[in-house]
Amino acid sequence: MKKILLFLLILLLFTANGCKQTASEYFEKGNVKCKLGDYQGALIDYNNALKINYKYADAYYYRGLAKIQIGDYKSAIIDFNNAIRINPNDAVCIRKKGGAKYKIGAFQVVYFTSQVPDETNKEADSLTKMGDKKLDAQDLKGALSDYTEAIKLNPLKEFFAYYSRGVIKSILGDYPSSIEDYNLAIYIDPHTSITYCNRGYSKARLNDLRGAISDFDTAIEHDPGEGTSYYNRGLAKYLLGDKNSACLDLSKAGELGVKEAYERIKEFCQ
Repeated sequence: MKKILLFLLILLLFTANGCKQTASEYFEKGNVKCKLGDYQGALIDYNNALKINYKYADAYYYRGLAKIQIGDYKSAIIDFNNAIRINPNDAVCIRKKGGAKYKIGAFQVVYFTSQVPDETNKEADSLTKMGDKKLDAQDLKGALSDYTEAIKLNPLKEFFAYYSRGVIKSILGDYPSSIEDYNLAIYIDPHTSITYCNRGYSKARLNDLRGAISDFDTAIEHDPGEGTSYYNRGLAKYLLGDKNSACLDLSKAGELGVKEAYERIKEFCQ
């Protein structure tokens, strides 16, 4: 079952983005491109896999490897951190992260460690996983309850619970509350681009287009290979009357694999 993870703006309305291929299919396509040396193409496929399943540890790990190949060590470390957060005992990933940190001379302790969680953390993680399953099954009320209970147990570390609860609140139209959850998720992990992108979506739904653009800017800074952020920023700029800049963003989104961007270019930029 596909997860609703990253929101895409369509025309002048705001709706959730869907993907025809599965996360595993995008992941395998990315692996093939890596073997062929097409690292930029692989990044697009790994990005698409993570849009569908943002807890896909292998996709974070292999995207990190691809980023190392193009010299983007800082961004690779963020991907390895995400993979380790999902699989705390992945020794190979921990070593790769250390290698990337060595390349940039960064030996400081990162926020998310590889320590095994205590019993409270395990219970919170279990509740978050239960919430994920209910979200997959479209049981939004049940998932919301599980994420809330996980947050009560571990309010300072449950990034995924805050993020997923924000997604559900956005689906339900509670945009102010979804922004609050995204704010807390960003406090825990300020480096994950999709959180900024989805917070920008919620701001756009509240007609805070400039605030939305600021979030899309930040999302792009953290992950310049994610086309959805360019697409959303382009539409927000278009709504503010900045047509030329909007069309540049839509063109970039198309290059990064967002097919809807070319439809919008035909409508807005011809």
